[in-house]
Amino acid sequence: MKKLATVVAAPIVALIAAAATPALAQAPVQFMGGAWECRLPEDEGSKTPPILYIGVAHNKGGETRTDIVEVDGFARAVYGMAQVSSADGGWVQLSPEAGQPFFVRSLNDGKGGLPAMSVKRSESGAAYRCLKLPYPKS
Repeated sequence: MKKLATVVAAPIVALIAAAATPALAQAPVQFMGGAWECRLPEDEGSKTPPILYIGVAHNKGGETRTDIVEVDGFARAVYGMAQVSSADGGWVQLSPEAGQPFFVRSLNDGKGGLPAMSVKRSESGAAYRCLKLPYPKS
């Protein structure tokens, strides 16, 4: 019975810890890192879709920061270091130094596949569907 209590309690403790650190729990900065090709659903045929770059920031010890990322995208409509915070509905808000805050949310279900996320330029705006671009092979 003691093993069962430990098995049941461990996920609950993890959930409580995640709730205590919302930036870590809801801001998947490792997932967001990279270059993304973004398209609105009605613009699937566009030859030059907007590109969004999100760079993962590290502290002096080399550990990944969960509170800030570097962004550059949408023809430099947003760029600079961006504060990361959780928002309603599973969205993560990125507030860049230059440009309006915007929202991102993973579209992956944990089953693998091509990394994808949704990006909204405003809370009420249309959502872009973004696919992660591959890194060039060196």
